[in-house]
Amino acid sequence: MEKVKIKSYSLSEMKDKFIGKPGIKERDNYEKKLRKEISRIK
Repeated sequence: MEKVKIKSYSLSEMKDKFIGKPGIKERDNYEKKLRKEISRIK
């Protein structure tokens, strides 16, 4: 059986790919909502 090399991605790479790069409106909105939710938990 042939071994297949699996590529792994960091969380930052996945956010860049699916939400957008930092500085883009969608990414900024995501980060803002995330910070708001985290502050509610503390």
